[in-house]
Amino acid sequence: MSDDSSRPDFTLRIAQHRAMSDAYRTRAQATHDDLLRKVYLGLAATYENMAGVIERTTLRIEGIKLATARARENIATATPDRREDPSAAA
Repeated sequence: MSDDSSRPDFTLRIAQHRAMSDAYRTRAQATHDDLLRKVYLGLAATYENMAGVIERTTLRIEGIKLATARARENIATATPDRREDPSAAA
């Protein structure tokens, strides 16, 4: 198994992207320039979308981990141990 410390902290990344989205949304509300407001709102939407992608990817990774663990468990219980099987020696 790989070391958990080498994996990125997805929760932190999601929070960072949501914070950037909120910051750009706040800037958009504070500006009086229509073009700049559109740019800020576009950046806010982009960061929110990236947070969503990270969140969905995290859920997929967890699902894959669970499925892999179940499959390994099924294989371990379904495969007889040949060392203990007397007919396997013949």
